[in-house]
Amino acid sequence: MITKKSILSFIVFFCLALGVNAETVKGYYIKDGNDTVHAEIVLPKSGSSLNIFKLYESLVILDAVTNKNQTLYPGDISEFGFVYKDKPYVLVSKKFENKGAFVELVTKGTKSSLFSYLYFNGGGGKGYTDIKYAIEKNDGTYLILAGANSRQKLIKKLKEFYKGIDIEKETTTLFLDDNNMDKDMIRLVEDVNNM
Repeated sequence: MITKKSILSFIVFFCLALGVNAETVKGYYIKDGNDTVHAEIVLPKSGSSLNIFKLYESLVILDAVTNKNQTLYPGDISEFGFVYKDKPYVLVSKKFENKGAFVELVTKGTKSSLFSYLYFNGGGGKGYTDIKYAIEKNDGTYLILAGANSRQKLIKKLKEFYKGIDIEKETTTLFLDDNNMDKDMIRLVEDVNNM
């Protein structure tokens, strides 16, 4: 027989289970004045995995003084970082495609930097998660590379973006295998920075 007490117990258990969908880790954030603040970062979870999509929108920290959560948005801070499951994460506040977001800093250089972020492509139950790369020159111009471009289109876009820098050697040896896209993007940006 189902009693009010068993229903209430189930509701309390269910609410508690929803509440453990976050985890705190030690991290930092950088304010606009380049002040680094060490903080407990509340990581959004999806099951047992980190929900990186939520971190692109906002950062939740546990305020040490009030013991309450505080939400920070792109534009409020310039950068934050933490380590989760032995992987370091550094996210920076950027405005690409007229939208502010936190994006993952992959490599930073003297001529250009590489960022990445995941996005959901499609809808109606037929969508998929894909990765976007943003290469930003130090003058603020950037190139967004999304989804699976053909190798020829990708190289053409990169050559146009890096006009005035000879990347011919790099483009003949990189982007031959889609499984190496991450490594090839990093190598290209690092090679350009070393030219």
